Amino acid sequence: MLNFLDIYERALKGPVMSEEDFDMKLFIPRLKRLVAVPFQS
Repeated sequence: MLNFLDIYERALKGPVMSEEDFDMKLFIPRLKRLVAVPFQS
């Protein structure tokens, strides 16, 4: 599990992008991959 300092460092070093760019380029493609993976119990 990530702690706050890890998230903070990634926020400082990661790419700067608008909320819409994030949704279209990162969030939606990753969400599609998660939904496509069959559920395993």
